[in-house]
Amino acid sequence: MKFEDLLLEVGGFGRFQIITLLLMAIFRVTPAFLYLLGNFVAVVPPHRCALQDLFGNLTEERLILINIPRELDGTFSSCKMYREAQWHILKNSTWGPPNASAMQICQNGWDYDHSQFSSTIATEWDLVCEQKWLNKASSTFFFIGVMVGSILIGYLSDRWLPESPRWLLSKGKVKETYALLVRCSSVNGQAHVSPSINMEVLSKVAEEENTGKHYSFIDLFRTPVLRKVSICVTCAWFGASFSYYGISFNITGFKLDIYMTQFLYGAIEIPFKLGLYIFLKKAGRRHALAWSLLITGFCIGINIMIPVSFGVLRTIIAVMGKGFSGASFAAIYLFSAELYPTILRQNGCGFSAFVGRIGSSVAPLILLLDEVWKPLPQVIYCSVAVASGLITYCLHETLNMRLPETVKDIENTRSKSISPTMEPEEVIRMQKF
Repeated sequence: MKFEDLLLEVGGFGRFQIITLLLMAIFRVTPAFLYLLGNFVAVVPPHRCALQDLFGNLTEERLILINIPRELDGTFSSCKMYREAQWHILKNSTWGPPNASAMQICQNGWDYDHSQFSSTIATEWDLVCEQKWLNKASSTFFFIGVMVGSILIGYLSDRWLPESPRWLLSKGKVKETYALLVRCSSVNGQAHVSPSINMEVLSKVAEEENTGKHYSFIDLFRTPVLRKVSICVTCAWFGASFSYYGISFNITGFKLDIYMTQFLYGAIEIPFKLGLYIFLKKAGRRHALAWSLLITGFCIGINIMIPVSFGVLRTIIAVMGKGFSGASFAAIYLFSAELYPTILRQNGCGFSAFVGRIGSSVAPLILLLDEVWKPLPQVIYCSVAVASGLITYCLHETLNMRLPETVKDIENTRSKSISPTMEPEEVIRMQKF
């Protein structure tokens, strides 16, 4: 008897599991606010070099005119000022490109437009111009912290939260496992515990499942098929995370303000993820993940070619891209869990998610490449999304397939599938095969 068989004996996925799932879902709500907080606390408002009126009789407009050079598009520079006041500009209103030798970086700090944001980390610590990379890196530092924290908390949770029956059984705590299964059975509405669940059976299951071998992420790359799966899954995780946060951190340049854009970015994920549930059932996991990544890349690519003046159209396509990128994130969670064998599923999913965190950490820094070429960040986001979508097709489909339990199951082609029309008894029988 396998551990999964024990769960079926206590009611399968019943009230106990639903309550546990809902409690876990509650704690998944708050991280989303934290992950995207940088879109507001790190906003860079319009700014220019701080100026001093040594004569005290100039209007702000004239003070800016003789001290701040213009960019090629005619707007005032945010990071440069004249070395000396250009008084002749007041007499000659015609404008021409300034001489580079006549300009310098801001000497007295910056003046910021506080009409929309009273304070951000950019205005508090002057993370603009030469220091703007630190502003983008703030999100990177945050995700690095999340990455390290997830490893630490995962390690601590194994010692602080020993309520999992599988965890108890793996530690040889048969009595505690039995007590927890009795409680689970009661919550699931069963008046009596199944006779097949007793101390003797639990002891045998503990002996069968505890092989004495401790697996690590290195075991993901020891055998050829599992190595291929691990590489492709981690690439998909990186692409999904990289493109998702690449879109999420780019909320400017559209027709709407950043608040409405952020609202639409969040709201669009609800119908897309509901639709994904249906698509996963009909088309399969591989197609769902691959096409969500490919269409995400196409949306980013299309927006590169649309002029900024078409703000409404750009917003619609960007929101669609955000919806598909959110769907890819949901699909990769399910698909990766079904690809890894039971004995390595925790290691595989943990390692893949770790690589995904690297993608989310790098994504904000890519935006700095717009100084090299304005569309370059979007080209990179588009390319990574499309490439990871194509790589997904190197993975095998898991829809209606028996989940692998060992490395041997992965290495040997498992041709037998589980039909969605099968009765539960047939499914259980095949899983025992």
